[in-house]
Amino acid sequence: MVRTMPTPDTDADVIVAVPSGTSIPSALLAALSAQPLQWPVRMLWCGDPHRRPLIDPAGGAPSVEWVGEPKEPSGRGWNRLLVGLQQRHYEMARMAAAAVESLDARPNLPVVCLWSGAVGVSGPLASLLTPQAPIVLIPRVLGLLPDDGFVPDERSLLHDGPFHSTMAVFRDGAQTALAWLASQCADCVDADVPTVAALLGRVHELFDAAVCSDPAVGAGWWRDAPVAPTLVDLDGFEQSTPWLLRPSSELRARNLLSSLPLLRDAIDSVADQTVGPPQPLALPGGIMVDPIIRRTMADGLAMARSGTRSLPPEPFGSSQSAFLRWLEEPVLPGTKVGRYWKSVRASRADLQTVFPAPDSASQEAFVEWIERAWQTEDYSVLIGASAPPLVPPVTDVDRVYDGLNLVGYLTFGLSLGTIARRIEDSLRAARVPMALINHGRTQSPLVRPIDDIVNEAVYGTNLVVVNADQFAFLAADHFRTLLEGRRTIGYWFWELEQVPAQMVEAISLVDEIWAGSRFVVDAFKAVTNKPVRFVPVPVPLPEASSRTRESFDLPKDRFAFVVAFDYFSVVERKNPFSAIAAFRAAFAPGEGPVLIIKTANAALRWKSHERVLLAAAGRDDIVVVDGYLSHADQMALVREADCLVSLHRSEGLGLHCAEAMWLRTPVIATRYSGNLDFMDDSNSMLVDATMVPVRNGEGAYPAEAVWAEPDIDQAAASMRKIVVDSRLRASLSAAAHATMKRQPSDRSTGRTIAAYAGLGETARRQPIPTRRPS
Repeated sequence: MVRTMPTPDTDADVIVAVPSGTSIPSALLAALSAQPLQWPVRMLWCGDPHRRPLIDPAGGAPSVEWVGEPKEPSGRGWNRLLVGLQQRHYEMARMAAAAVESLDARPNLPVVCLWSGAVGVSGPLASLLTPQAPIVLIPRVLGLLPDDGFVPDERSLLHDGPFHSTMAVFRDGAQTALAWLASQCADCVDADVPTVAALLGRVHELFDAAVCSDPAVGAGWWRDAPVAPTLVDLDGFEQSTPWLLRPSSELRARNLLSSLPLLRDAIDSVADQTVGPPQPLALPGGIMVDPIIRRTMADGLAMARSGTRSLPPEPFGSSQSAFLRWLEEPVLPGTKVGRYWKSVRASRADLQTVFPAPDSASQEAFVEWIERAWQTEDYSVLIGASAPPLVPPVTDVDRVYDGLNLVGYLTFGLSLGTIARRIEDSLRAARVPMALINHGRTQSPLVRPIDDIVNEAVYGTNLVVVNADQFAFLAADHFRTLLEGRRTIGYWFWELEQVPAQMVEAISLVDEIWAGSRFVVDAFKAVTNKPVRFVPVPVPLPEASSRTRESFDLPKDRFAFVVAFDYFSVVERKNPFSAIAAFRAAFAPGEGPVLIIKTANAALRWKSHERVLLAAAGRDDIVVVDGYLSHADQMALVREADCLVSLHRSEGLGLHCAEAMWLRTPVIATRYSGNLDFMDDSNSMLVDATMVPVRNGEGAYPAEAVWAEPDIDQAAASMRKIVVDSRLRASLSAAAHATMKRQPSDRSTGRTIAAYAGLGETARRQPIPTRRPS
């Protein structure tokens, strides 16, 4: 299309800010492209620079492009500001900087600034250009707000500011005001900062700014729509509650959609232009940028501005590992508590009372609290109390190509540490040369002396048992000494069919992916063309203690179903609720069987525990027991039970099912995910399921993913059948035990690993020493 020279009265350049974590705002872009004047539209990304969405030309979005990276006004760098500023301040700083560059390049073309997810276009926007002024602001209200007890009121306006912070127009001559606005937003790193709308109020006072008085522009939570709206205020609107304009408000709103038909119709027409709530900003490796990290970065930026400290490291890119160390680094030399945890304490009066001297007398007690805080307070497990590493650094010794560097949590008690040690046992049994590399970014307890591990990278191939979501930290810590110039195989687990973007990014750091279940293999094959292999590690016969049925209060004369899970494993995924519902459907109260729900860590996940207790309420034959059992005692409980029930929504492997099969305890389980590698209708009772969206994933799983919803009626029928049919129980027990016995041996598994790793004949060689010489 041939465009004529733009005129100030009819043409404009539209820039749409896209907040962090959102996708391409296709519906908003389509509405803008349908404007009679056909203004050109560009998008401004306001999130992690490495996670900007891709524009899919085939996705139906209009022809748009991204705005180039604008010049950052404060000299601190956009990445630091992204972490240190409140979201809207960061977005406005970028928008103001981008508008300056647009006006400098095309001074005769006004810039219309809009925010994706916070505005909806429902009609022509030409009235935005009617005021002939360098700056056009859109007022939140057009008159006096009544003092009738409803919100918003005049006090709301005084607090939040008089103008919408998600829509404005700038013309040539506004560059000075925009530069001031960008600088002010970039400097908002102190504890108490003005809102962006308040800063726009100051712009109105200081510079040549006009007000768009069209009542069709800016209607929403703040004001009614006396005429059909053309530009709707959606700031705070959520698609999940479309009947409310701002569901976060606890006070009764004045503008209720039930009594405002014009506004209600406009909201209905633009609701699809909100692309969903922004996802939390995450650092490489998965650490969420919580308010404490923002506060810590803001303090660091403020100190740098005052000249008392240098700038904090960049939080993204090649220096992000230095940023994590900076969070963990004590502010005062010779002390133990890192600056992140000092910020935690500063934000909480209770911690200030309990630990009054965190750098001296209270230091050890505070460090002890920090080491538990990831369990009890939901702080990040990946931010340590202080900077010194737990394990010694990796030394780059050689590049010998007849063995493996086995990398993982080799001295730690978490499940991936167990898998790494099982691989170590298999390699040792097959006499495969290996060097052990300990990865220490975890607060899991030690189960093996750290000094057992030499941490010398000897071989040219790495087998890394560190999950994809944590791989960025391994690369940040040891890229040159461990990954650079070597072939790297990632041994990964995951519990869903959909692999989140953060884990997909880690694929670039490996040459090949191995997984312990076909379910995980299929998940990664769907997102990469790199080789993905099924390399199972044998589940050993579990060692059970000598505890008896009576010691667990399991009744002698009643059939006992057992469900066992840890609340840290996400209760919705383990799904005891379906087991309880199936038991209720299968048996009348007091009919005979009992259902034991064995849990762990209920005190630390009391909300989830309350949900389980309510699901079991009213039935004396459903018993919920919480407490810690050693692994041997846990296995004794499974052995003494009559049936293990696992109506899980998804399992990466299903280790608890495999252990029950070893112990000859029949298993009723969901016919879905990793457990199907060793479970079928001959050795288990499998329950069909339908796929449903993930809900209540506790932040561990993306909401757009799916998992299983087991058939309650079928599960209930299976429960009844296994109670009454002793021959079925015996048949399943024998077949399950035989299945586990047919697993490859450690030696065979080690040879398979060596062959897949391309070591060939080296599988018969003696391993090199892996312990420090005495």
